[in-house]
Amino acid sequence: MADTPSLTSSDGVMKSDFAQVHGPSSEGNPEISSGPRHEEVHMLLPHRGDNGLDGLSVSRFVPPTYDEALLGIKTKIARQEEVLRRHHVPRHWKPPGHRIGKIAFNALCLMSFGHAGLDSVWAAIMLWEEGDESAWAEGIQQTLDRLTNINVVASLLLSTCAAFITTPPPNPAMVNYTLRGPYLCILGSFALLIGGIIVCSASLLVTGKARPYWAKEVLYANRFHVYCTLAMLSYPFVSIGIATLLLAFGLLSAVWSAQDRGSACVIVLILPISMAVLFGVSNATAKAKSRLRERESNA
Repeated sequence: MADTPSLTSSDGVMKSDFAQVHGPSSEGNPEISSGPRHEEVHMLLPHRGDNGLDGLSVSRFVPPTYDEALLGIKTKIARQEEVLRRHHVPRHWKPPGHRIGKIAFNALCLMSFGHAGLDSVWAAIMLWEEGDESAWAEGIQQTLDRLTNINVVASLLLSTCAAFITTPPPNPAMVNYTLRGPYLCILGSFALLIGGIIVCSASLLVTGKARPYWAKEVLYANRFHVYCTLAMLSYPFVSIGIATLLLAFGLLSAVWSAQDRGSACVIVLILPISMAVLFGVSNATAKAKSRLRERESNA
């Protein structure tokens, strides 16, 4: 049988004289999907039967382009802004009027959800009531990922504290963490880490099973419930952050209280100081670039 002439298209799909490629096209369609696409490739293969040629359909995954992903982000923000205009945020969901209460409320929201305020949570609930569950599912997944990462870090720090508490120092002349001050700091860090892991695990269970209606009527029913929910979600971040500082202070004080503190101080302090310098330089550069772009846009 003679060879069938074939061509290779720009997207890498082999086409023969009998091939037809069917897939979604953005031409003439102003609404482009922001998610992954599945193109169906329908190829007619030679067959010796009475019917002549038989068809074979192949489904292929096509990842979204950058423009489509950007369009999806803009569409999500636009949906949230639109639903917030139609459904105003309840008063007990908003921060208090006085300055200190507003700062504390925004700090709790920032540690709980990664952004100030509860407007996005309210918008996700309202969109769910209107039939759009994507915003709520995405917000829950982000919260679960953040709590999972915090839980992993806390578990690693807990094992480190347990090693310092239960084992003697190999060289007390350089690092002696069995002294009263360093040992109390490490012990306090151990206790805070245990509490943070317990609350974080409970938050994971509650958040994973939370539904929008239940969150609206129970978790955020009034201002007291709002503060309790924010405290529960932000406690792992606070406790593990304080535990990390206590552990670092305990190790530094153990080095400082040792007999040979010259070389030990250099080894312990050189890495954190160098990372702090690099972090400051990178943030200063980013801030300078953002200011330059702002000036160019204003000009």
